[in-house]
Amino acid sequence: MNPPSPRLTRLRFNTALGILVAGLFFESGPDLDRAVSAFASDAAQPGCDYERERSNAIATGTAQGWITAGECAVALGDPATATEAFAFAESIGGLSQGERLYVLQSMGYQAEAADDRDRARWAWVEAAGLSRSASDGLMAARALRLAGEDGAARARLAALDENVFEGSELALYYEERARSIAADQPREAAMWMGRAIAVEPAAFRQFDKGLWLQRAGDDAGALEALEAAYQADPLNRDIALANAYAYRRAGRHEDAAVIFADIAGREQLNLVVREEEGYARSAAGQRGAAAGAFRDAIDRHHEADTAAEDPVRIYRLRREVETLERTTYFTGYLTYRDDAVFGGFTLPEQGSFESQLGFEAGWRPENLYSAGRGFTLYGRAYQSLDTGSLALADDTLQLGLGARWKPFAAHDFNLAGERLIAGGDFARDAWLLRASYGWTQGGDWNPVADRWAYTTLYADLAWIPDNPEFRSAYASVRHGVRFRTGEGWAVTPYLTAVGQISDDSLMTRERLEAGAGVMISRWFGKDRYRAYRHRVDFELEYRAGTGDTPDQSVIGRVVVSF
Repeated sequence: MNPPSPRLTRLRFNTALGILVAGLFFESGPDLDRAVSAFASDAAQPGCDYERERSNAIATGTAQGWITAGECAVALGDPATATEAFAFAESIGGLSQGERLYVLQSMGYQAEAADDRDRARWAWVEAAGLSRSASDGLMAARALRLAGEDGAARARLAALDENVFEGSELALYYEERARSIAADQPREAAMWMGRAIAVEPAAFRQFDKGLWLQRAGDDAGALEALEAAYQADPLNRDIALANAYAYRRAGRHEDAAVIFADIAGREQLNLVVREEEGYARSAAGQRGAAAGAFRDAIDRHHEADTAAEDPVRIYRLRREVETLERTTYFTGYLTYRDDAVFGGFTLPEQGSFESQLGFEAGWRPENLYSAGRGFTLYGRAYQSLDTGSLALADDTLQLGLGARWKPFAAHDFNLAGERLIAGGDFARDAWLLRASYGWTQGGDWNPVADRWAYTTLYADLAWIPDNPEFRSAYASVRHGVRFRTGEGWAVTPYLTAVGQISDDSLMTRERLEAGAGVMISRWFGKDRYRAYRHRVDFELEYRAGTGDTPDQSVIGRVVVSF
């Protein structure tokens, strides 16, 4: 066997080193062109003219001429052209065993860099069969895996002796063991990649190890690997984003926000990452900073002329801003029930009549309420109406001051303590303790739909421990469809049911009512950054009851929310 010339030997080494690195980066996602260009600038030969070398190769018709043309294409950083040149050299033949092995190896590296995976597989399998070397066998296994032949890749790896490798080749061997099983055995793949990292640390290896551990359910191990990748390559966008999302899963929202903000600062055209920063800061309780991030995201959408393309997304961002910047609220209502003469079936603090006029105002201090959980301080006042009239009934004014605690961000569950203050002879001075849960779908305005589903559930346990003691269990449900009738207007026909058991120390009463209703809703008070802040609902219901409320009832209601 005639060995290659010194020039070919040097080029073989540079090609192997440069394109192997480029191939590894390419597989993990960073910019292949950057790696190939860096290699080409390092290996460039002064005076290299590919068209001249190609013409010489055609004129002479020799494999050596095409080898020289291929070497020139490698030096110029054009792996696809280099692959074709080496393929011509192989097809012409007449090469010594050493020269043919060099051509096959060069074709394998260049084809992988050009993402020509089928040709890379062929070249490396041929090279491994020719040389019988462990190094070429390893590259053949890699090429088989990249071409989708996982079984053949695993078989070749199993036939290799890891003890013959050292340094970078040993790290690559472990890496290939990892990648060949990652799809089905992510935890074992992470173990093999850990061995590769121990031999030759690299950011992309830590990155892939972290992703596999995430898939295996080991979030702590994944975060450790991703953090190592980020420390090694903080400017890699994929690695940075993976870290940020891993921090979110671990509840480290402030750390996630810092990374999202860094990426957003470097990528002004990125319309999503600033939103992610907003959600992270919101979860971290940084209400002002979160609102600022969402406002900037809205501006970016407008600057990119994408706001009109996704109005639902823009509305959701505006709702986030409105919710974060709101610290106070006000609700007023007027309810009239035509059979309101019966007593004892309203919620316990509201006296005996469902016909009422009332309001509630509340405040969520920033130091007591953040990230969707915390305390709300509120005050209420309501007064019953005379039977069959909209006039206020004498001595029924009820006042209340209290606090609600919402312990869970994702659920509208509240615990409340309230002092009831009598404003008339038929009101109460007492303590009220309550646990409540609510769930709503389709309650907010939909900026694009002509109609959408509307469902509300509410459950309430209340206790007045003072004399006379009062206990109540209450639940209500509504389900209907909202129909858009204009911008900010909707009509909602719905079905409803209400159930309650109450005990006022003298008797226990039960009611179960069901019926239908219609609601006209008007939203208003939006701007560039905030969704609708106010709403008025006009409701009309018909109910039929059983138990202690067997009669039919008509109920009218107006609710104003600011």
